[in-house]
Amino acid sequence: LDPNAKIDGHFAWDLEKGLYRGKIDGIADQGLEGKLGNLLRGRPASQLFPGKTKLSWSGQGNLKDGTRKGSLALDAEGIHLAEGTEPLALKMSGRYSSDSASFPGFRITSRPLQLHGSIEWENSRLFLRELRGVSGEKTVISGSASLPLDPSRLSSREWFAQAAPLEIDLDLSDLPLETVARCFMPDPPVDARIQSGLRVSGSPVAPVLNLDFDADGIRVAGKQRSDWSVGVIDLNLAGGDGKVSLKGEYRHPEINPVRIDGEMPLFPGEWVSGARNLKREPVQASIRMNHSSLAFLTSQVPGLESVSGTASLDSEIRGE
Repeated sequence: LDPNAKIDGHFAWDLEKGLYRGKIDGIADQGLEGKLGNLLRGRPASQLFPGKTKLSWSGQGNLKDGTRKGSLALDAEGIHLAEGTEPLALKMSGRYSSDSASFPGFRITSRPLQLHGSIEWENSRLFLRELRGVSGEKTVISGSASLPLDPSRLSSREWFAQAAPLEIDLDLSDLPLETVARCFMPDPPVDARIQSGLRVSGSPVAPVLNLDFDADGIRVAGKQRSDWSVGVIDLNLAGGDGKVSLKGEYRHPEINPVRIDGEMPLFPGEWVSGARNLKREPVQASIRMNHSSLAFLTSQVPGLESVSGTASLDSEIRGE
């Protein structure tokens, strides 16, 4: 009925034994003339569907004992996460079974960023391998992860109660924030170049983590898209042995540094189980800055034409 949106294949299901077997090949392109394209063109619902999608699946299984195996290939273009955002393309293919899955070459691409890697699930663990993001000709994202993923322990309560090993390594190298932000919003209000390193080990019930985050060349967009430098932010988040701490500093050439310190307990397993109440955990935090002129705010806050005076910060927070 519509050459640009069609599904071919076959499917058989034995209701008594619970067995099924099938093969499906589908294609949909709302950008071409056809019934689907004419139906969606210009409508808000069109943002929910990729511009062009190809899907291939073949598999078999048993609904009674849960066994299954098969293959899946997906190629989608023109994916918008919100109206007016950069379009994404997703391409992945692989095989799966009752206790394993392998998608060795997934790829997510947009005009400013190309992201690819491999996903595998085996022995109740999920592996993200050789993650690499490229902007221009430079690698700006790299990483890997190994997480426990037992189908029988998918609730947050059960997952965070596990003592199984947890490993995450993620690095951002000179990543323009706008590169990622344009995939989620059409006109990002802030841009910066990000350097970051995340290391997580331990287990879900007792994680050990360290996050270094540096944002340089921060720019805040004005009403006429003029951008103003707003300095540098350095943050470190470290967690382990039942506590997590945050230390940071904001630096700008026209003011004294703003220093941030904070600490609180870290018991994710007990929080989700209800043994401890996150809202009642003791928190300590402080923000300090020596006397500095407020004049620099005119170049940081859109619409602010003038301001005078000085200010200092010496704030400390303690409580639950």
